[in-house]
Amino acid sequence: MDTTSLVITLIVTVYMTILLSFNVSANPAVIGVDGDVKDGGTLILTGIDFGVNESVSEFVGGSSGHIEQTAEGQDSSFGNWRIAEGNGNDAAAFVTSDNARSGDKTWVVDSDYNGSLRYDYGAEIPENTDVFVSWWVRFDIDDEDTGQWKMFRLSHHNDIQDSGTELVMFNWFGGNGDQLIIRPDSCPEGSNAVSYYGGKYPEVENHWVRMDQYIHTSNKGQKDGYNATVRLDDNVERSMWSSSSDPESKYPFVYSYTSDLRYRWFIWQNYRGNGLDSLKVWMDDIYIQVGSFARVELGNAATLQDSNVRDIQRVKSWDNGQIQIEFNPGGFKVGDSAWLYVIDGRGLSSPGFRVEIKGDDGGGVEDGCSG
Repeated sequence: MDTTSLVITLIVTVYMTILLSFNVSANPAVIGVDGDVKDGGTLILTGIDFGVNESVSEFVGGSSGHIEQTAEGQDSSFGNWRIAEGNGNDAAAFVTSDNARSGDKTWVVDSDYNGSLRYDYGAEIPENTDVFVSWWVRFDIDDEDTGQWKMFRLSHHNDIQDSGTELVMFNWFGGNGDQLIIRPDSCPEGSNAVSYYGGKYPEVENHWVRMDQYIHTSNKGQKDGYNATVRLDDNVERSMWSSSSDPESKYPFVYSYTSDLRYRWFIWQNYRGNGLDSLKVWMDDIYIQVGSFARVELGNAATLQDSNVRDIQRVKSWDNGQIQIEFNPGGFKVGDSAWLYVIDGRGLSSPGFRVEIKGDDGGGVEDGCSG
């Protein structure tokens, strides 16, 4: 091969490599939306680069979800959920229309020690796995109270005692600040147990806040896991930890597993103590997904990054170029304009596709705009 041919071959090879890299890394894009843009309506989203989503998900929100389908003033365990019924120190959790954020109902717990909502994934979550957890929450405490609200645990077993191999979120009022603890060992005081302080958890009373946890479980004994907290209310706050007991200080990269125990139970504990004399918690639209960050959301801005009100959509089928959802208006009202986003498995979002929310008299796409 002469020099000229070699140069041309190299140029073509480099060009094809760049082109393939561009195609692989392209963000998803929604080209069209067809169907009834109303509560419970079926929508077909067509587009490109949606990727695949074979994850396992659980969603109690939306008009067909457990909360809206349960009679007010009661609740009990169902499916893989274990709902506190007021036995011992676990105050009853039940459905109420008081302070409902989306639809007509929400869960409420008036904690007298704990008030748990627990979901059993049904199997151990493997190493090197994406986990996405999202929920809307609102709380009320006595104005002068200081103390601890143990909000959430992702644990290897169905227990709300501090133990090894778990991730816990503790909200301190007038104390140490907001705390995330990751215990990868079988012992709660294992050598790699780490606390982080300063993340943004709910801090304003009687105000709905969405909490998201992005988790990538580590390989056993390796600091290659990932954990990030995102809070959405009047703005979007990503976790910014001001202090840590981690000697390596490489947050958000963490050890998830250093023993043979694995995450399985998702537990909203709602413990109050350490001086906290009262705690009332409302919770809605809990979403759990194991295996991918891919999902469909509805928000209040043309891009996901600018949206501080977001509502999960119930996915019925997912292909690379077409997704079918059951439309969930969440906190949006009839007549509102909102934007649909497709987030792929890498966490990359499409531009928003604008729709207008309709009532029972019909629904459809507003104008097909994505801006």
